[in-house]
This record gives sequence, structure tokens and C-alpha cells, in this order.
Amino acid sequence: MDPGLLNESYRKMAYTSGVALGNIGNFIAELKRDNLIVDGSRYGQQVLLLNDKNSLLDKWADMYRTILRPKQIVGRFRFLKKEDRANWQEHTDSIANSYWGGEAAGAILTGYLLPEIYTLYSDIDRFEMMKMLKVVPDVKGELELLRPFWNQDIYNTHLGTVPPMLAYAELISSYDSRNQETAGRIKEKYVR
Repeated sequence: MDPGLLNESYRKMAYTSGVALGNIGNFIAELKRDNLIVDGSRYGQQVLLLNDKNSLLDKWADMYRTILRPKQIVGRFRFLKKEDRANWQEHTDSIANSYWGGEAAGAILTGYLLPEIYTLYSDIDRFEMMKMLKVVPDVKGELELLRPFWNQDIYNTHLGTVPPMLAYAELISSYDSRNQETAGRIKEKYVR
């Protein structure tokens, strides 16, 4: 979350966030209406200031869970072998532009969580992914595949995970207390 981005051009905001340029003005107006950002001044210049970062983060997490996430889902899968599940991190080393989210990101970012559900964001073809990860479709499977939606050039963590703010949003909206605790650790360490 970069408060400095609030005072960039709408074009740069759109490029950075992956949001359509025409929607930026509406988002800014909504954030002002909800008092999450306010007009202010810095060095005699009019600027936008982040007013309530925690509420903004909570709102983003809720909007992600209810609106954006369902549109990104490709499907659920299960690993063919237990060893493949146990070595889940090794499988994506050779898959370009693939990022672990949810519990898997929580495990990587904090070293605290042992995933039960493995969330992978990737643009890879579904059938190619099935072959590479050795998984098969299963609506109750432990691997869920989603399409990335963020600007991957800007938000590349080099850890093989989604941006920490997204990992936080996925975990905090879980009903599992260990996921919520991991979300708190991610927020404390990465989402300032």
C-alpha cells in the first residue's frame, strides 16, 4: 500500500493498480466519501492523504473476497501423490509468472503456517499446469488456481508469492483462526 501513489497521475495509478483508467476517479471519490482519504496540503500544495489505513485495508480485503476473487477462479485440483503435495513449493520454480497466495503465501512469508489449501495464481494454461504440478480436477481438491490480476512487473516479490497485501486479504477473511493470526503477522511485517 503506497500512500504516495494517491498524488500521482490517474494514468500512473491505473498502470500500477491494474484498474481501468476510467474507474480511477470513481475510486478516489468513493475513498473520499468514506473518509479513507482526505484533501490536505504539503509544502503549500494540495495533496490527497491516507486518513485511515487500517479501515482501507479492511475494505480492500472485503471487496477482494466478495467481488474480485470470484472472477479470478479457474478451478480446484488435487495432487495425484502425497509426495507432490508435500513438495508443493518445488513445483512452481519452473512455471513463469506463478505466485503462491493464501495459506501457501502465509507459509512462505511468515514460516508459521502449514498450508491445507494451496492457492496458486498463474497465467499458465490449465492443462499445462495440471501436467507440471501433477494434479487433476477435483472440486474438493486442495489446490485452487486463480488468474493474477495485478501488475506483475511492479509487484514482483521475488519470493514466489502474491503481493503481501493480497496474502493478508485472503487470510484475514478466512474463518480459520490460524489463518487470521498469520494475516496479522503479514500485516505487521509487510503491510505498513
